[in-house]
Amino acid sequence: MEKKVVIAMATDERYVPYCGVALQSIINARNPKRIYEAYIFYESLSKNSINRLHDLSVNDFEIKFINISPYADTSAIREYNHVTVASAYRLLVPEILSEYEKVLWLDSDIVVKKDVSQ
Repeated sequence: MEKKVVIAMATDERYVPYCGVALQSIINARNPKRIYEAYIFYESLSKNSINRLHDLSVNDFEIKFINISPYADTSAIREYNHVTVASAYRLLVPEILSEYEKVLWLDSDIVVKKDVSQ
């Protein structure tokens, strides 16, 4: 078995449907010989939204959630045009996921057509 593929993404309540599409597209394109772990960074998500995204998990693709509130005070961050506060969460990846040598950050409003481990 090869190294685990670690993915990080961020979402807020408004982007949950898009994040779900992105996750499903990654799952559909994955290499069955690899193990994947996706971390969803959030500050405030309903239990229903967390459950909807978590239910996309399959045997070799685990979806985990990280509430970034203990790591950062986002009250000073302002949204600008289409750039959300959640888009700044990527800056926390080195601190929060420091145990991994490599983490692939993906925006939540994408569709993946090929395996991200390539």
